[in-house]
Amino acid sequence: MPGSEGLLVKGSRNLKEWRETALNNADGIKQSRMLPVWLPVTFILFHFVLIGVCVRYTRELSPTGLAVASILLYFCALTAGTITLLWSCKHYQVSAKALGIRPSNMRADFRWSFRICALGAFLITVAIVIGFVAALCLGVRLPAPPASYVHVLGGNWSDVQFLAIAGLGGAIATVLAPVTEELIYRSLFLPPLTHRLGLYPAIVVTSLVFGLAHVVPFGQIRIPLPEIVGGLLMAIGFAIRWSVVPAIVIHALGNLVAGTLALIYVRLFIAYPTLFVAP
Repeated sequence: MPGSEGLLVKGSRNLKEWRETALNNADGIKQSRMLPVWLPVTFILFHFVLIGVCVRYTRELSPTGLAVASILLYFCALTAGTITLLWSCKHYQVSAKALGIRPSNMRADFRWSFRICALGAFLITVAIVIGFVAALCLGVRLPAPPASYVHVLGGNWSDVQFLAIAGLGGAIATVLAPVTEELIYRSLFLPPLTHRLGLYPAIVVTSLVFGLAHVVPFGQIRIPLPEIVGGLLMAIGFAIRWSVVPAIVIHALGNLVAGTLALIYVRLFIAYPTLFVAP
């Protein structure tokens, strides 16, 4: 089909242009003054410890209490990260632009990343819906959601309690977590690694560390594949525009889509339990 071929050609051209732009950005970073690698590594270790301490002392809290504790955790990490970025830029005479912080380009970076993320979210949602319908038609029973998801998203909460939990969770997932984690793992970590190792190794390393940040401080032993894939996408978005804004947008919309789909899945499980494998 001519239309499909045209889209494929355009998509291939865009991917090639984005790759060349990212490599050119990386070449420019190699010629620029940059932070030492030990600085972000030290801060990330501090971030791991901060999360671990918070997890240890908040395990028994209610969902609302846990959300409040998480907000305080992110505020602490965001404040410490911002102070570290400001101090290190001044001390090492590194420009904010080299770390992907470009206020003058914020609107253009947001528009670019939002369009791509909206298209990606639409395609993912369509694929999930098709898979769900196919499973129903074939008589395949779906896996039950984790008990913790059912408790939080499908618990017997009052309207006020659910709105409070949803509001606090939404604020964390779409604002605090993306801004805090992208400033740490992309602005603070990715440029120094790119300067020292090159673009591709830097993207891989930062994505792996970002994934481990979601399991190691929580005392879990598993391969955090979704978080690693998300980290790759955020790092790629950062590298193409050399801006933290696309990484934040990808992170925020990814969390929003995942949270919305999880809520729908849990509600379906509660309404139609026979469609699911018994937990």
